[in-house]
Amino acid sequence: MKPLITAKHVNLSQHLKNLLALAKIRITSAVVFTTTIGYCLATKQFQLPLLNIILGTFLLACGSAAFNHFQDRKIDAKMNRTKQRPLPSNALTAKQVLWIALAWILLGSLTLYWQAGTLPTLLGLIAVLWYNGVYTPLKRKTPWAVIPGALIGSLPPYIGWTAGGGNLLAPPIFAFALFMFIWQIPHFWLLLLTYGKEYEKAQLPSLTTLYSSQQIAYLTFILIWILVSSNYLLIQMNTLRSIPSILLLIPLNLYLLLVSKNILQDQSPTTAKRIFQHINTYALAIFLLILWETFYLPN
Repeated sequence: MKPLITAKHVNLSQHLKNLLALAKIRITSAVVFTTTIGYCLATKQFQLPLLNIILGTFLLACGSAAFNHFQDRKIDAKMNRTKQRPLPSNALTAKQVLWIALAWILLGSLTLYWQAGTLPTLLGLIAVLWYNGVYTPLKRKTPWAVIPGALIGSLPPYIGWTAGGGNLLAPPIFAFALFMFIWQIPHFWLLLLTYGKEYEKAQLPSLTTLYSSQQIAYLTFILIWILVSSNYLLIQMNTLRSIPSILLLIPLNLYLLLVSKNILQDQSPTTAKRIFQHINTYALAIFLLILWETFYLPN
């Protein structure tokens, strides 16, 4: 009787696992989600071309993530959180990762250009260049790299918006992109409070070497206040338009502020990680509100 799981199946499973790790699938999924929101804000509907736009953006994001693995391979080897990634664990070679990254970026660019044209493709390539060419080298030089780096997360909504025919300077997409920009900063600083010692161990410039945990917590809480306040622009610029959505923002904002204030008293990794999860849930709720309005409210 043949075994149910063969060595071939195990190898295939491991290859798939390595590719998913290279793609940083959680981050690239968020990129795809916000691209979709941008497209739906522009078109007010889910259209078939969106599938190709999603594929192109996903491949570009995967390629950028894989190239970041190549760039950070020595740093990743020094941190417990990242030392099991494909390169530091020797599951793949640097040359293999580089070729995979280039292939994904090329395929993503061609797919996006074929379906959406020049501007969305250009925005996608700018995001790749900013992440790999600006943010990644900058984080080796300054602990404040996250601020210019946050521009990366504000570009996917614009890719979807312009692919759907939206004007680059339109207020609704600006408000959403600004929300994404602001959200990334406390998002990262909460990670820093959770894994700060590992960043120091990897000899990366870290706010934890400049400020106390309590000072970083105060900075984080101030940014969360600014994030919550940016909802005003979502309303003023018609990203969110309905009375139900506006009313739902009130408990959502209160919920985030109430759970986040705990970081002022307790800066332990456990508390920081819990608030990190809450701020991600909050962002997801905003995303779903925007999509709900797009599909269920008249233009």
